[in-house]
Amino acid sequence: MQKYTHNIISINPVQVDTIYKGVRNPVFKYNMFCAGNRTNGWNTNISFENITTKGGVYGFYLLEGNDGINIKHCVCDSAYIDGICIQSQLEDTSICARNVVVDSAYCHYNGRQGIDTRGNLNVTIKNSHCLYNAASGIQVEAGNRNCLVEDNESSENSRGKGFVNSTYETGIWIFNSTNSIVRRNIMENN
Repeated sequence: MQKYTHNIISINPVQVDTIYKGVRNPVFKYNMFCAGNRTNGWNTNISFENITTKGGVYGFYLLEGNDGINIKHCVCDSAYIDGICIQSQLEDTSICARNVVVDSAYCHYNGRQGIDTRGNLNVTIKNSHCLYNAASGIQVEAGNRNCLVEDNESSENSRGKGFVNSTYETGIWIFNSTNSIVRRNIMENN
């Protein structure tokens, strides 16, 4: 297993030139970006440990083509959108991110979700703290299968001051997901 265990503080994240909705957009900045594909291969069995991210669009941004990714003891502070975003294309289950574990993450003051997962398979979010995020603390949405959300604290979220200006979010939000288990979580003042 590849392991990244450096305590990295990223105040000025690397700029990634991307194409978004057909338009080249050199504005997106990611602190930690991880994606694989059919052409170049999958990212497999990678562990990110004791990493701190600050600012940028996302703290961690994992796309499809990831299998066996572990994010452990990481801090995601003040990302413009999500602290940790694990997102795959809903219509293509053959390439979705799978077997991802987020353990003991601390995601706070992010502009949308603390932790967000969409269209993935076998994602576990445990022992994590999601506090003071603009929308939901933890969001399991849109096509996830077999997710486990346990032993987390998700409090003081839904502040509506960030990328999302909504006060209708929650501590943990589950939507359009299959075979998910949510247990032993603490949620207050969302």
